[in-house]
Amino acid sequence: MVVDDHPVFRQGLVLALARVPGLRVAYETGDPVRALHAARELAPDLAIIDVTMPAMSGVSLASGLREASPACCVVALSAVGDPGVIADMLDAGARAYLQKTQPMDEIVQGLREALGGTPRTAPSPPGLAARDALLARLTAREREVFELVIRGFATLDIADRFCISPRTVETHRLRLYRKLSARSISELQRIAARFGDSS
Repeated sequence: MVVDDHPVFRQGLVLALARVPGLRVAYETGDPVRALHAARELAPDLAIIDVTMPAMSGVSLASGLREASPACCVVALSAVGDPGVIADMLDAGARAYLQKTQPMDEIVQGLREALGGTPRTAPSPPGLAARDALLARLTAREREVFELVIRGFATLDIADRFCISPRTVETHRLRLYRKLSARSISELQRIAARFGDSS
């Protein structure tokens, strides 16, 4: 099972995995809620999931997949290299954390190791240590709000996506300003640009 809300990447991954002996993608979707329903019906051996999706956080999805299909091996595959996010995903039940920037052969090797019961996390790409240290100050939800704020999402849109109140979004935004020493959305965007897009 492959769950990623970026259709071009998801379809490319499915095509690449189709050429790997012993792996067959039985289901793919960009909707985490549908993925949970499918997991209950299909009981997949492996679920490869993105970490930052609008409809549901990767942490919630990983936890939900473990409940829906306890035998399923959950592997996070993301462009996010933040140690805090990695820790959150592993705590939520992911058996491995791989990065989209890794070569396909390394990703496949990581998937095989995870299926074999060996936990694996990808090394942070060079040059991201400063950004990782910066984002490690944030909670998992603050990182999710940060991702949407820097992409220009309005408060009401963020509230709807995470099923929280606009006031809660504003609270997260103020905490982001304080923790990242920023005074505006544009400053948050400059911080994101300085260290690379973390999505």
